Amino acid sequence: MPNTLAHMGVGRIASRVLFRDADDKWIYIGCVIPDIPWIIQRLAAYILPGIDLLDLRLYVVIQASLFFGLVLSAAISLLFRPTRRIFLLMGFNCLLHLLLDAGQTKWANGVHLFAPLSWRMTGFGLFWPESIFAYFLTGFGLIMVLWYWQPTWRRPVFVFPPPFFIRIMAGIGLLIVYFSLPFFFFNGPEQLDNHYTATLRHRHARPGRPIALDRCDYDPDSHAIRIFTGETIKVTGIKYLHAATVSIKGQFITADRIQVQAFHVHRPFRDVSSLLGLALITILWFTAGWKKQIIRHS
Repeated sequence: MPNTLAHMGVGRIASRVLFRDADDKWIYIGCVIPDIPWIIQRLAAYILPGIDLLDLRLYVVIQASLFFGLVLSAAISLLFRPTRRIFLLMGFNCLLHLLLDAGQTKWANGVHLFAPLSWRMTGFGLFWPESIFAYFLTGFGLIMVLWYWQPTWRRPVFVFPPPFFIRIMAGIGLLIVYFSLPFFFFNGPEQLDNHYTATLRHRHARPGRPIALDRCDYDPDSHAIRIFTGETIKVTGIKYLHAATVSIKGQFITADRIQVQAFHVHRPFRDVSSLLGLALITILWFTAGWKKQIIRHS
């Protein structure tokens, strides 16, 4: 995915075209919603060390789809006014986020725009996260956030519109759907081998099968990569002398060795920019609350 700052900049420009006088705070929340499952994945991997990481990846892939992004947008918007406008603004930015993600080159990955009707991934592979284009979007996003910082936090946010009890119960119901329904869809993405989960799960069937893996830890001393499941797999064909984060495409020679046909070395730029974007969103909302711009509506 492009980093959070890039999404924020693109989201602000596009939203301002379609939504007159849109509140940037809601634009930025919408930009982050598709990434929430990936944040959950990282937390779950640390908090629950015994969890099946293949099942966790399937859960996250499902939850990161446009459908579940809209479910979470609806759950959040029920607690605020104007509800419909906030939902449309966040939902639009969920869609925009996924379309921008689809434009990035990301082997073994893509986005689900039509789930749960289809679990085929969409990806256009137009640019790497370390490309000049990605750097430009990141700088643009940072400038947009800082330039409009003061008018953004000054915009009032009205919470808890009546009827409060009905809205809170509906919101809880949608959150239950958001967190529980993905368990019922595991078969769809695994049957289509999304993220090569089926290939990785069935070790005996690996030899001869193609494989692509995104952002693995490469160790030049052992000539091996550590993948998202925690498994270490030997690789042949990576000519790089330093430890790095790499994406690879290749073919299994044996159950625990890959012949790499192409690889890409990633820089820490994306992660740093995403953390900065998330920090700015948090500070922006905290500032609005501290300055009493979040107002109880009655």
